[in-house]
Amino acid sequence: MNFLRKIRNKILPALLVPVILVLHGFGNPASTDECAVKAMFIYNFTKYFDWSRIESKPEFVIAVYGNSPVVKYLDEIAQRKTINGKPIVIKSITDPSESSGAQMLFIPDNGKNHDEIIRNSINNSNLIIITENREDFKKGAHINLVNVDGKLRFELNEGRMKNNSIKFSRELSSLSIKSN
Repeated sequence: MNFLRKIRNKILPALLVPVILVLHGFGNPASTDECAVKAMFIYNFTKYFDWSRIESKPEFVIAVYGNSPVVKYLDEIAQRKTINGKPIVIKSITDPSESSGAQMLFIPDNGKNHDEIIRNSINNSNLIIITENREDFKKGAHINLVNVDGKLRFELNEGRMKNNSIKFSRELSSLSIKSN
Protein backbone atom coordinates (compact mmCIF):
# COMPACT_ATOMS: atom_id res chain seq x y z
CA MET A 1 0.00 0.00 0.00
CA ASN A 2 2.84 2.43 0.82
CA PHE A 3 4.46 1.54 -2.51
CA LEU A 4 1.26 2.50 -4.36
CA ARG A 5 1.02 5.75 -2.44
CA LYS A 6 4.61 6.59 -3.32
CA ILE A 7 3.90 5.92 -6.98
CA ARG A 8 0.72 7.98 -6.83
CA ASN A 9 2.46 10.83 -5.03
CA LYS A 10 5.51 10.97 -7.30
CA ILE A 11 4.49 9.72 -10.73
CA LEU A 12 0.88 10.85 -10.92
CA PRO A 13 1.65 14.56 -10.36
CA ALA A 14 4.37 14.34 -13.01
CA LEU A 15 1.81 12.98 -15.46
CA LEU A 16 -0.84 15.53 -14.52
CA VAL A 17 1.33 18.61 -14.81
CA PRO A 18 1.36 18.44 -18.64
CA VAL A 19 -2.43 18.02 -18.69
CA ILE A 20 -2.94 21.06 -16.50
CA LEU A 21 -0.41 23.05 -18.49
CA VAL A 22 -2.28 22.19 -21.68
CA LEU A 23 -5.50 23.33 -20.04
CA HIS A 24 -3.75 26.51 -18.94
CA GLY A 25 -2.53 27.01 -22.47
CA PHE A 26 -5.90 27.51 -24.09
CA GLY A 27 -5.45 30.98 -25.50
CA ASN A 28 -9.12 31.82 -25.45
CA PRO A 29 -11.56 29.90 -23.24
CA ALA A 30 -14.40 31.14 -25.44
CA SER A 31 -12.89 29.19 -28.35
CA THR A 32 -13.23 25.99 -26.35
CA ASP A 33 -16.04 25.04 -24.07
CA GLU A 34 -15.04 26.78 -20.85
CA CYS A 35 -17.40 24.59 -18.83
CA ALA A 36 -15.62 21.46 -20.05
CA VAL A 37 -12.29 22.98 -19.02
CA LYS A 38 -13.69 23.84 -15.58
CA ALA A 39 -14.94 20.28 -15.18
CA MET A 40 -11.48 18.94 -16.03
CA PHE A 41 -9.91 21.28 -13.50
CA ILE A 42 -12.34 20.10 -10.82
CA TYR A 43 -11.65 16.44 -11.62
CA ASN A 44 -7.88 16.96 -11.74
CA PHE A 45 -7.90 18.75 -8.38
CA THR A 46 -8.97 15.45 -6.80
CA LYS A 47 -5.55 14.00 -7.53
CA TYR A 48 -3.77 16.52 -5.34
CA PHE A 49 -5.52 15.85 -2.02
CA ASP A 50 -5.20 13.16 0.62
CA TRP A 51 -8.53 11.35 0.71
CA SER A 52 -7.58 8.80 3.40
CA ARG A 53 -10.36 10.15 5.65
CA ILE A 54 -12.96 8.84 3.22
CA GLU A 55 -11.56 5.38 2.49
CA SER A 56 -14.64 3.71 3.97
CA LYS A 57 -17.05 5.62 1.69
CA PRO A 58 -18.34 3.64 -1.31
CA GLU A 59 -18.26 6.60 -3.75
CA PHE A 60 -16.68 9.98 -4.33
CA VAL A 61 -19.28 12.77 -4.40
CA ILE A 62 -18.83 16.10 -6.17
CA ALA A 63 -21.68 18.49 -5.40
CA VAL A 64 -22.52 21.46 -7.62
CA TYR A 65 -24.53 24.25 -6.04
CA GLY A 66 -27.30 25.60 -8.24
CA ASN A 67 -27.87 25.11 -11.92
CA SER A 68 -24.61 25.00 -13.87
CA PRO A 69 -23.66 23.58 -17.28
CA VAL A 70 -20.48 22.23 -15.62
CA VAL A 71 -22.64 19.36 -14.29
CA LYS A 72 -23.01 17.94 -17.81
CA TYR A 73 -19.23 17.72 -18.25
CA LEU A 74 -18.65 16.38 -14.76
CA ASP A 75 -21.24 13.66 -15.50
CA GLU A 76 -19.31 12.72 -18.65
CA ILE A 77 -16.08 12.48 -16.66
CA ALA A 78 -17.84 10.44 -13.94
CA GLN A 79 -18.92 7.87 -16.53
CA ARG A 80 -15.30 7.24 -17.60
CA LYS A 81 -13.20 7.85 -14.48
CA THR A 82 -12.89 6.93 -10.83
CA ILE A 83 -11.20 8.62 -7.88
CA ASN A 84 -9.08 6.35 -5.70
CA GLY A 85 -10.95 3.43 -7.27
CA LYS A 86 -14.33 4.82 -6.22
CA PRO A 87 -17.10 5.67 -8.67
CA ILE A 88 -17.79 9.39 -9.00
CA VAL A 89 -21.25 10.74 -8.25
CA ILE A 90 -22.17 14.23 -9.42
CA LYS A 91 -24.89 15.77 -7.29
CA SER A 92 -26.68 19.03 -8.14
CA ILE A 93 -27.80 20.73 -4.95
CA THR A 94 -29.98 23.74 -4.16
CA ASP A 95 -29.74 23.77 -0.36
CA PRO A 96 -26.53 23.97 1.73
CA SER A 97 -27.55 20.91 3.77
CA GLU A 98 -27.44 18.78 0.62
CA SER A 99 -23.63 19.05 0.47
CA SER A 100 -23.42 16.63 3.39
CA GLY A 101 -21.49 13.55 2.31
CA ALA A 102 -19.75 15.30 -0.59
CA GLN A 103 -15.97 15.47 -0.84
CA MET A 104 -15.96 18.48 -3.19
CA LEU A 105 -18.38 21.36 -3.64
CA PHE A 106 -18.33 23.58 -6.72
CA ILE A 107 -20.09 26.92 -6.34
CA PRO A 108 -20.42 28.54 -9.78
CA ASP A 109 -20.57 32.29 -10.14
CA ASN A 110 -24.20 32.95 -10.94
CA GLY A 111 -24.48 36.47 -9.57
CA LYS A 112 -26.14 35.31 -6.35
CA ASN A 113 -24.98 35.61 -2.76
CA HIS A 114 -23.39 32.36 -1.56
CA ASP A 115 -22.79 33.35 2.07
CA GLU A 116 -25.05 30.65 3.49
CA ILE A 117 -23.56 27.70 1.59
CA ILE A 118 -20.01 28.82 2.37
CA ARG A 119 -20.80 29.49 6.03
CA ASN A 120 -22.45 26.06 6.37
CA SER A 121 -19.66 24.24 4.53
CA ILE A 122 -16.56 26.03 5.75
CA ASN A 123 -15.99 23.91 8.87
CA ASN A 124 -16.43 20.56 7.13
CA SER A 125 -12.85 19.25 7.09
CA ASN A 126 -13.76 16.59 4.52
CA LEU A 127 -15.07 19.07 1.93
CA ILE A 128 -13.04 20.99 -0.65
CA ILE A 129 -14.91 24.16 -1.69
CA ILE A 130 -14.24 25.42 -5.23
CA THR A 131 -15.64 28.73 -6.44
CA GLU A 132 -15.31 31.03 -9.41
CA ASN A 133 -16.05 34.24 -7.57
CA ARG A 134 -13.38 36.25 -5.73
CA GLU A 135 -15.79 37.28 -2.94
CA ASP A 136 -16.73 33.63 -2.27
CA PHE A 137 -13.04 32.77 -2.23
CA LYS A 138 -12.34 35.50 0.35
CA LYS A 139 -15.19 34.19 2.50
CA GLY A 140 -13.55 30.81 2.92
CA ALA A 141 -13.46 28.70 -0.23
CA HIS A 142 -10.34 26.60 -0.79
CA ILE A 143 -9.92 27.05 -4.56
CA ASN A 144 -11.05 29.82 -6.88
CA LEU A 145 -11.15 29.43 -10.67
CA VAL A 146 -10.17 32.67 -12.42
CA ASN A 147 -9.67 33.87 -15.96
CA VAL A 148 -6.26 35.51 -16.35
CA ASP A 149 -5.48 37.00 -19.74
CA GLY A 150 -7.93 34.63 -21.43
CA LYS A 151 -6.62 31.53 -19.63
CA LEU A 152 -8.38 29.57 -16.91
CA ARG A 153 -6.21 29.47 -13.79
CA PHE A 154 -6.82 28.95 -10.08
CA GLU A 155 -6.02 30.48 -6.72
CA LEU A 156 -5.42 28.35 -3.65
CA ASN A 157 -6.38 29.32 -0.09
CA GLU A 158 -3.65 27.37 1.68
CA GLY A 159 -4.40 28.98 5.04
CA ARG A 160 -8.02 27.82 4.94
CA MET A 161 -6.96 24.31 3.97
CA LYS A 162 -4.50 24.15 6.84
CA ASN A 163 -7.20 25.42 9.22
CA ASN A 164 -9.45 22.57 8.01
CA SER A 165 -6.58 20.03 8.30
CA ILE A 166 -6.84 19.32 4.56
CA LYS A 167 -3.69 17.69 3.23
CA PHE A 168 -2.70 18.66 -0.30
CA SER A 169 0.39 18.23 -2.45
CA ARG A 170 2.97 20.93 -3.02
CA GLU A 171 2.49 20.49 -6.76
CA LEU A 172 -1.02 21.94 -6.44
CA SER A 173 0.40 24.98 -4.68
CA SER A 174 3.10 25.43 -7.34
CA LEU A 175 0.49 25.33 -10.15
CA SER A 176 -1.74 27.94 -8.52
CA ILE A 177 -1.50 31.65 -9.10
CA LYS A 178 -0.71 33.82 -6.14
CA SER A 179 -3.63 36.04 -5.17
CA ASN A 180 -3.26 39.68 -4.25
